[in-house]
Amino acid sequence: MLVKCSSIAAIQFLKQKYEVQMKPCHLAYLSALKDDQQYPAARCDKAYDVCMYGKTALSGVESMIRANDNVRARIAVDMLNAALILLKKEGIRYERAQLDAHKKSRWSDSHLTPKGMTIMEEIFAKCDPSIYRVQMTDFPDYNQFVV
Repeated sequence: MLVKCSSIAAIQFLKQKYEVQMKPCHLAYLSALKDDQQYPAARCDKAYDVCMYGKTALSGVESMIRANDNVRARIAVDMLNAALILLKKEGIRYERAQLDAHKKSRWSDSHLTPKGMTIMEEIFAKCDPSIYRVQMTDFPDYNQFVV
């Protein structure tokens, strides 16, 4: 309930309202940290230009912190090595995304989708190739077919 509060007044009100009903160990747990360390509303009240729009930003920040753990693992890291590590990690991420993008699809045997294959089969089922003449011209960059 306290985490969902949108102002310090609401936090204080709920604390006073339920303080008498709480067990001493629960009260000690809540009192162990300062309000601005526990509740978003108290953190936002530290400065006039801080606004509380949502609570999803923290998870994004945490994932970015974990993403670069090996860069921050050392007490002192020289800037060149840190940049090289970051570039290497980005290269690995890029290659992984590239491999995912080029994975074989279920239509890897053909460049056509299943519907395209059906249309092509219907067209060629009615076509008699013996009445057509095909001429191929080989160019350096491509082949040209004339039917």
